[in-house]
Amino acid sequence: MKPSHQIKVAYQGSEGSFSHTALLRCFGNKVKVEALAQFEDVFRSVDSASVDAAVLPIENSLIGTIYRCFDNFKKFTDLHIVSDISIQIEHALIATKDASLSSIRFVYSQLPGLEQCHIFLEQHASWQIIPYKDTAAAAHHVATSSRSDYAAIANRGVAHLYNLKILADNIEDNDNNFTRFVVITQKDNVMVNTYFESSHINAGYILFTTEDKPGALLATLQYLAHHNINLHKIESRPIIGRPWEYQFVAELDCKEARRDEIFAVIKKLQNHVHTLQVLGLYNRAQAG
Repeated sequence: MKPSHQIKVAYQGSEGSFSHTALLRCFGNKVKVEALAQFEDVFRSVDSASVDAAVLPIENSLIGTIYRCFDNFKKFTDLHIVSDISIQIEHALIATKDASLSSIRFVYSQLPGLEQCHIFLEQHASWQIIPYKDTAAAAHHVATSSRSDYAAIANRGVAHLYNLKILADNIEDNDNNFTRFVVITQKDNVMVNTYFESSHINAGYILFTTEDKPGALLATLQYLAHHNINLHKIESRPIIGRPWEYQFVAELDCKEARRDEIFAVIKKLQNHVHTLQVLGLYNRAQAG
């Protein structure tokens, strides 16, 4: 059963963006939706309870972790991840009805979208590439400009939304291009937490620091391995305000473990690290 229409969910970007698509796949179209300009705006809206939840991109299979989003978890410690979804990213070159490939001179898109279509753009070296705040907003800009020398790289679905046409489809460098989006909410938001709660857990993210001594990180990893928790990824991130000090972000693979067992293991992990922030323990959705 889908959440009631009273749930309000935020995302960063514009209608028709990949984030908007991910939100609809997670919650359906019965919820209230709020589009916000910046990742921090979205985190703040959840933290202040002006919305119940948010859907945000956390990682792309080609460019890795989206740090502009991820690093907000260090600021908003009362929020956590309750689910995720991976969607395939397919880019199209979109322009006005009277445009053609030969008429294009300026191409707008969000920076990751431009990076993911590098090979296609190299074939049109005369085009001026202009980063924009998000892909769907770039398409809207092209639509409102009414200029046949403008184009946007965006989700093909926005062509219909803004009465544009597709000049080239599937222009991404790699067909296996997926972005993982996470659902975040307040830790005490009963409605959203209950909706996504499961008796088993297969994924999670933790943020931790260790003592600055040889073997401290190894001891942490050995503890997790002893409890059959695999790591899909571990990265170090700078600690803001403390130059040359770092914290670790780990993506956990829990192998469909019982919820209570994993929570107990992670709670005891506090005895093996210096600081620990659990960003989320949940059941991972399948790629779509």
